[in-house]
Amino acid sequence: MKSLPSNPTRWWLLALMTVAFLVRGGFLLVQHDHLRDDEDGYQNVAEVLRKTGTLGYGLTVDPAHLSPSAHRPPLYPIMLAAVASTEGGISVVRMGLLNLTLGMATILCVWLLGREVAPGRPLVAALAALMVTLDPLLLDRSSHALTETPAALFVALFGWLAARAARKRSPACWGFAGLALGLGALCRPTFLPAILLAAGALLLVGWARRHKGGFSFRHESRSAAALVLGAACALAPWGIRNYAVFGSPILTTTHGGHTLVLSNDPSYLEHVRQWGVHSDWQFSSTNKWLVTSDPLFAGLDPDGPGYASLSPEVEIAMDRRAAQIGWGFIRQDVEGFCQLLFARFAQFWKLMPGEMHQNESHAQWLMRCAIGVWYGIVLIGGLGLFLNRRESWLSSRLWWGLAVLAAFVVVHAFYWSGMRMRAPLMPWLCMLSAAGSVAAADWVREVLAAKQEELWNLRKQLAELIQSLRFIGFL
Repeated sequence: MKSLPSNPTRWWLLALMTVAFLVRGGFLLVQHDHLRDDEDGYQNVAEVLRKTGTLGYGLTVDPAHLSPSAHRPPLYPIMLAAVASTEGGISVVRMGLLNLTLGMATILCVWLLGREVAPGRPLVAALAALMVTLDPLLLDRSSHALTETPAALFVALFGWLAARAARKRSPACWGFAGLALGLGALCRPTFLPAILLAAGALLLVGWARRHKGGFSFRHESRSAAALVLGAACALAPWGIRNYAVFGSPILTTTHGGHTLVLSNDPSYLEHVRQWGVHSDWQFSSTNKWLVTSDPLFAGLDPDGPGYASLSPEVEIAMDRRAAQIGWGFIRQDVEGFCQLLFARFAQFWKLMPGEMHQNESHAQWLMRCAIGVWYGIVLIGGLGLFLNRRESWLSSRLWWGLAVLAAFVVVHAFYWSGMRMRAPLMPWLCMLSAAGSVAAADWVREVLAAKQEELWNLRKQLAELIQSLRFIGFL
């Protein structure tokens, strides 16, 4: 009879995936009602796509009358359409299973990333995967039909593939890493700058190490080109489709201008000055102002982020007009823009969410505080990397995730920001925290061992001194 695998790391992985399935699945069972809320219209886009074959948007319009749209990034609606019924409906069960699968895949990629950057310390991979399993932002987002869940998967996938490519020094592996970034950009356009940042970092590494053995600028240039090519393979169908529809090879969406207006609205600045940078703000007043200020925005939903895609020409004109208004707000009040820059940065990195409503219960307040404590622990764990930076088991390949981190921080400095915008980064941030926690624990053990050795030497010296005194007394 063939025995079961005896490799302990396999048992660690099996145990972690079991815990992840129970935790994530149990959370979805309890919070499944949120999946019915089509907050950003992704379910509607998926249903229209399933019924008509057109990637359009419109909650109150007959799908047959809708035109192709680029209002939302395409990949998550395509995923939802793939699990929809033949009639086009998307059940809560199917959406829940899709998000659960994406979440489980994220945890597996984090485990693989941990084994790549700390091959001799499986505890790092296990701790990071467990942190991702329990992370409040990722848990909460998994119960919503939003792009944070697939985006988190592509961050973790890129981190693993980039670490693997750096170890193997393989341009082909870098091509797959670029493909992961390209797929991420089809979920959230925020990934797009990360492609250029990662390729630029490869060129800098090649140039800095051009005189060292095993590295050459030409090799790193090929790796950078492979990364960009991999991303282009993912993005090309979307750009070609948009060129055919809008006459422009749009790689992002036609929603960016609207988001720029929301995040730089003078009424938001007044709110920040009155209530502080951490206070949440509702943007419905901005939508209502847009609808009444310009006939071009007549199709905009005042109570939400969407509108009906009835004309590609009108859609792209709305996006460009909104971008003009947003940049106009910035130019009119540069000082106010700097204040909002800090406010968006604070919103992006804040440790705990704002009040859920005015009549918040004691239990809800305690929950928010618990979330704040969790992210405080994550932050402190990450600081362990600076406490003990000489660990031989920790590979520098961990740091490729900085490209995605920088892209998200820079983009959300200008566009709408909040805690949930940070959610896709949590797999990599949890990896940093896990590695830092293990490094800090090693440092504490080294310090205690050194102290014990010093104490033992001191005792030995005292014993020798006492022995010498006794010998003198004998004389």
